[in-house]
Amino acid sequence: MGARWRDGVRPVIVYPLLLAVAGVAASGAVGAVLRDSQERTTDTAMIRRTAEIQAAVASEVRRYEDTLTTLATATGALERLDTTRFADVTAAMDDLRLAGAISALFVVADTTATMPDVQREWRQRGATGLVLDGGGAGPEHLHVVLERLIDPTVTLSVRGFDFSRYPPVAAALTEARGTGTPAASETFLLPDDPLRPNGPAQRAFVLAAPVRGPPEGAFLGWILMGVRGEDFIGSVLRRAGQGLLDVTVWARTVEGGDAVVAVHEPGSGTPRDLRRVVDLDVAHRRWRLEARASAAEIPGGANALPAAVSAAGLVLTLLLCLLVYVLGTGRARARAQVHEATGALRDELIRRRAAEAGVAAQKDYLTQVLDAIDVAVLTCDPDGTIVHANRRARDFLPADPGRRSVDSLLPGLVPTAADGTPLPPAELPLARALRGEPVVGAEALLTRPDGSREVMLMHARPLFAGDETIIGAVASGYGITELRAREAELAAFAAVVAHDLQSPLTTVRGYADLVRTRLTDNPEMAAHVHDLDTVIRTSRRMSTLISDLLAFTSAGDSAVHPRTVALSALVEEVIQDRLAAVAVDPYTPVPRFDVGPLPAVEADPSLVHQLLDNVIGNAVKYTPPGQPARIEITGRDDGAGLVHVAIADRGIGIPAGQHDAVFTGFRRAHPKSGYTGTGLGLAICQRVVERHGGTIAAHDNPGGGTVIRFTLPAAVRTSAVPRSGQAVSAG
Repeated sequence: MGARWRDGVRPVIVYPLLLAVAGVAASGAVGAVLRDSQERTTDTAMIRRTAEIQAAVASEVRRYEDTLTTLATATGALERLDTTRFADVTAAMDDLRLAGAISALFVVADTTATMPDVQREWRQRGATGLVLDGGGAGPEHLHVVLERLIDPTVTLSVRGFDFSRYPPVAAALTEARGTGTPAASETFLLPDDPLRPNGPAQRAFVLAAPVRGPPEGAFLGWILMGVRGEDFIGSVLRRAGQGLLDVTVWARTVEGGDAVVAVHEPGSGTPRDLRRVVDLDVAHRRWRLEARASAAEIPGGANALPAAVSAAGLVLTLLLCLLVYVLGTGRARARAQVHEATGALRDELIRRRAAEAGVAAQKDYLTQVLDAIDVAVLTCDPDGTIVHANRRARDFLPADPGRRSVDSLLPGLVPTAADGTPLPPAELPLARALRGEPVVGAEALLTRPDGSREVMLMHARPLFAGDETIIGAVASGYGITELRAREAELAAFAAVVAHDLQSPLTTVRGYADLVRTRLTDNPEMAAHVHDLDTVIRTSRRMSTLISDLLAFTSAGDSAVHPRTVALSALVEEVIQDRLAAVAVDPYTPVPRFDVGPLPAVEADPSLVHQLLDNVIGNAVKYTPPGQPARIEITGRDDGAGLVHVAIADRGIGIPAGQHDAVFTGFRRAHPKSGYTGTGLGLAICQRVVERHGGTIAAHDNPGGGTVIRFTLPAAVRTSAVPRSGQAVSAG
């Protein structure tokens, strides 16, 4: 019997042994693959985080360079630079949070022979007591004539100092003048650093930007800014390092070697076994950045997962071996399996009950969250039956709505548009969302059960199943009654302020015109006449700005009173006004207009007149000097309720990338081209078009110029009044 038992056991043992060999090999292979994956993940994360720090430092460097370039450009644009204008130009630097910035200096180049004249000139410009240091050995001196301290801890003035005595700064100034772009100096130890009175001084450097101005870009000098290296770059390292990386930045020094500019070490105490070094470009200078990190702190980095997986594989192999062995023993193992399966089913039942309880608790939690917010939220199924309404939404529903549809609640809500027009059920945001149409920012006036009314700003979106089938919709909204009331008050206030500002401006311009008329015939008063022209021109520009501001406010807040409007008549009126304005100046070329058939629209006549006047006025104004404006106006009815109007010109056009930005308030496409304006014209046009439910866009005109296209609602019966295809001109 024993031999028979041994013969039965031998084949049972062979299979577990084979399974054990295969399981051990597989567990080791999986562990090796996971370790290799962790190493790749760690390397990738280190490269990415170092690149993020490099990009953050580069972005900060560009911000300082852009600030210096902007300051140099603004300085060069001044007709006459003096201490007052320099203080005005550099005043904004106090608000830019330029970490490490010490001071902003204006440096001029002179020679030993011209130094007395330069000193006398800048004293006359407000640099009282300026004494130029002539200690430089070279033929050219680099003197500081204007200074603004940015760091309040610095009290030492360098006004009058000759930077030709200091080769690092002189080299940066020479490089900036040669390249025409900002340049940085080699780093040097900052003497008498007030931020470190008892410790080692910081490494510092200077940024220099050339200043060029009229006539014809003449070189005027440099804007120079001293920067503490650690303060400048240390703040960036602290933000970008995220507490995971030790970062050190080296830069070339005046002594010829490399020195540490900034160090950021969070000090977690774990070994830094990862290292990466990259280069930084700081205004034509090459700095070096070293990042060190611990693989254990990198998300997805080195951990015990490979060993755990291998151990789990070995355990699983052992269990499988035991399972195979036990299965070979017969009925006893079968009964054990039945018992184990029964226990597993019991555990699964317990888990499902726990999951259902968790779902119920989560549902209750989400319901409380929705009831806690002060935004109305309403959901419905595909048939429009209300599924859920939070506390804010229930304020607009009957006490017990039950399983009711949205349509059945409409009589009580009495929904109307902001202008009082009743909203049909199909135009409600929830109904539109059920048709698959997202709704953003729809205004409606709703009635509560107590009879009070509230203006709501509503949004709605459809809800989709995995197969893109609409399974319902959700709508949200919040009250803006008080907001609209405040906007109305602001509009009224703007109108009053505009009127109160226009009256004194009109008086000033009138008296200036009167005085100018009396002084014109007196040659000795020519200078005063010129000053009066400046007063008249400035007051006229201020009056235009006030009018545009009032129009900008009215275009967005005033009520729209649509009626059938003949576009051809409005266009003719605007054209005649423009021709009359041009006829005043005999030296201005007469514009030429080519107007095609224009359908009638359903719109507010005054707003449409303002729209046409602004667009046509821009087309006339933005024309190259000495050339007549050529403007083509066309329109068509698309048959779908919209009239498309295009106004094309052959003017100077809009720079690339600014075709959308020109519709922003106070944005001008050609701010330095000599064309006057407030930057509100096209912003007003956009408001007018959007108030009528249309769109407006700017495009390049093939062959040169700009095309402004916009849409307006078509009249119930559109009609086109034909015009002559010939150009219109004065005379």
